[in-house]
Amino acid sequence: MFQNLLIFQKIYDFMVYCDTLIVKFPKTKKYILGGEITKNCLLCLRYVVEINLNKQDLVLAKKLDTQLNYLRILIRFAKDVRCISLRQYDICCDKMCEIMRLMKGWKKSFSGQEK
Repeated sequence: MFQNLLIFQKIYDFMVYCDTLIVKFPKTKKYILGGEITKNCLLCLRYVVEINLNKQDLVLAKKLDTQLNYLRILIRFAKDVRCISLRQYDICCDKMCEIMRLMKGWKKSFSGQEK
């Protein structure tokens, strides 16, 4: 059902990629920072499901946008404290940029439906 949504699939793929990175985090960062990244990925997926079920709710779309921005900050912090390499950070940024582009287009489609 939701697997047909491109944004759902992209966030899910990003979450799987992050999980492979989190496993390699140092013990001191794995449970707090890694847990926060995982929790926010799951929350983003939840918002996608809710937006889809609630007939493209713009308020939830804004919440999803906020979560995605927070997730970007967490990934940057993981790079800054050397939990992930610069190459892994670059891959994460590419994936996040693609998700943000999809989100922007999705929000525009909601605005067009309300008029």
